[in-house]
Amino acid sequence: MEQSGSDLVTMQEAIAHKTYASLAGIRGEVANMEQDLTWSKSSPSLGEYDYHLRGASEFLKWTDDSKYNARKIWTEGSEKFPDSALLKIELAALYNNRAVEGLTNDPWQDIQLAMTLLQKAEAIPTRSRMEEWLWHYIKALVLVSATGDFSASVREAEQAHALVPYDPLSSVDLALVTANAGRTETAVEWAEYAVTNEAVVPDWYRGNLAWAYLMAGRSQDAVRTYDGLEYYCVPCKAVALVRTGKLDEAQAEIAHHKVIYRNWSIDDVRLFPSGRHEFLLDRLMGPYLEDLRTAGLD
Repeated sequence: MEQSGSDLVTMQEAIAHKTYASLAGIRGEVANMEQDLTWSKSSPSLGEYDYHLRGASEFLKWTDDSKYNARKIWTEGSEKFPDSALLKIELAALYNNRAVEGLTNDPWQDIQLAMTLLQKAEAIPTRSRMEEWLWHYIKALVLVSATGDFSASVREAEQAHALVPYDPLSSVDLALVTANAGRTETAVEWAEYAVTNEAVVPDWYRGNLAWAYLMAGRSQDAVRTYDGLEYYCVPCKAVALVRTGKLDEAQAEIAHHKVIYRNWSIDDVRLFPSGRHEFLLDRLMGPYLEDLRTAGLD
């Protein structure tokens, strides 16, 4: 790992952050080695942490099938260890992700289930620092969809980030929370940190960064970031294109998406993913929807 420059302290910090991300983070090498080890164990010998590791190894492959496998693993573990706050929190994360990714026919039901699991985890009297961090982290992701409470969501995000400030995965996830709540400078800072320090950067990290740029009024940066992605949020990119004067491109994005999703409407965007609560703060939502209408979504 090499760094160049004249500021020794900055270089040392950059190396330390990259070392944490590559070794100690949720997707770090230490976790990878632990996951390899737990898959060598027989099912009757599995402990609570083994179920955590096996489920995480599947979930973090980010495929529909792997998320289904993670749900089976964490559900089995939670039934075997009913007092496990960790497995309840991870199941809450999974059900929230199902809603966000459109992997369920009833996203509202999955979001409510996620909240119920978080409440059950909270009721467990003793939680490790890891469990406390994950509880705040996942609750921050779920709250707006479940209740529409942006302030509470940001409080949870800030508590999670204060507990573990150097994890790229949580930083980029929580950047979305803070961006949607209008804390755009924080969102950009956290998302840029994640993209800079993660060993292998998935498209969705850069997608969250592009969204943070867009909400922060940095539309040119948003378009440039979206242009480098194979997979991206179509309405998000369309709004970025509208705001940079590329109306024809914005309308082409929306028109193409409407061919695939014929019943797609502006209300689907406004109430994403729960169908009950707006995902974006009012002062940001109004201009966002207006730009989507300009791009051709009604």
